[in-house]
Amino acid sequence: MVERPNVLLLIGDDHGYPYFGFTGSEIVQTPQLDLLAEEGVVFTRAYSTSNVCRPALWTLLTGLYPHQMHALVAKRTGTRFTPGRAGIAQWRDADLAYVEAIRSDPDTLPRAFARAGYATFQSGKYWEGSYRTAGFAEGMTRGAGRDAWNQLGGEGISIGRPSLKPVLDFIDSNQEQPFFVWYAQMLPHWPYNAPDRLREPYERTGVSPAAAEYYANCSWFDESVGELLEHLGRRGLRDRTLVVYVSDNGFQMESDANYGHAHGGPQGKLSTHEQSFHTPIILNYPGRIEAGRVDESLVSSADLYPTLLDYAGAQGSSRALGTSLRPRLEDRATETREHLIGSTTFVRVSESELRADASAPEPGDPWELLNREAIFHLVSEDWHYLHNQTRDERALYDVGDASPEPRNVVASHKELVGDYADRIEAWKAELLRSVGSSEVDGSRP
Repeated sequence: MVERPNVLLLIGDDHGYPYFGFTGSEIVQTPQLDLLAEEGVVFTRAYSTSNVCRPALWTLLTGLYPHQMHALVAKRTGTRFTPGRAGIAQWRDADLAYVEAIRSDPDTLPRAFARAGYATFQSGKYWEGSYRTAGFAEGMTRGAGRDAWNQLGGEGISIGRPSLKPVLDFIDSNQEQPFFVWYAQMLPHWPYNAPDRLREPYERTGVSPAAAEYYANCSWFDESVGELLEHLGRRGLRDRTLVVYVSDNGFQMESDANYGHAHGGPQGKLSTHEQSFHTPIILNYPGRIEAGRVDESLVSSADLYPTLLDYAGAQGSSRALGTSLRPRLEDRATETREHLIGSTTFVRVSESELRADASAPEPGDPWELLNREAIFHLVSEDWHYLHNQTRDERALYDVGDASPEPRNVVASHKELVGDYADRIEAWKAELLRSVGSSEVDGSRP
């Protein structure tokens, strides 16, 4: 009988690609994640399906791209979302329809694991009310509500602040059967309240106050990962556990930056730049996945749903469009992506509007600084192409352009842009077919 691994899914929250030791940072200290990467496989050209948390988490929970979820809800409710701030208000009013879409999905990740005999546990960022909504057998998020705290995950987001006890207790109670743990600690996400022992070393390096706080939160998340891995080791479970890391979305916080709000820099979270989607993905399974390997293949966070279920021997949703990474990890892959397509319907307002709200002691409504627009993008080896269909605006950037304001070269690459536009339209049609909808995005010009 093939052994089914325990699965520990580590989800970073606003952890930007540049801010790990293993991705090249000489400032940010992430020794536990560095070791996890060193002893596993790191996908360096991986991308989240969203530039903000909740839609990204839908993908991890269901295997569906955010636009598939939008299409399902638009089909069920008859909602035709408008652009701009009005669209955000509509989306919030439709919140329960998204919760119901998760509740009625028989193939969510925890339900698929449960069918394969796994015990399942939710902790951390979640958004969908009770842990039972997605089919977890146990969990920390028990209620629902329209205030920001409950929408983020209620008591569930206290994990790691201050204790890991609920997760450790679950592991201890389920050592005789395979288990799946959803660990989405709300770090390095605001509030930036890491202990002094983590923040003060960064302050002594001379980085900006905002950077010191953010980097300390990165190290705080890393520290909790170390505690989890150490606990698995003490229980003799480490070699039987597949550990996976991914961030929900990108983030920007240069060492000299002092952004006056919780959204970070203009190329990060909630922007349409490549950095807003870019995340490393680590897979670590001692003795089963080759150690010390760096893979530059284009990978989506949508690939994790089929990958985890592949290792568990579980059946998932036929609507999930990701591809299991297991053949690549086992050197059995026969194809390599030439491009990766994604999308968002959420985009940040201008920096001036963000800064105008910076005096508030708390973010308040997490959606009040957003607009709703239909934006599709394509990433290839060399390029990042964007089409804002709400505004009918196009952009093309060289992914190797690390300047503070990358140059839009769309006008000088019309043939390439035409090809990418056609590929996006074909992908949208595939999304529509998968959910039986005639509306792929709902956000109208």
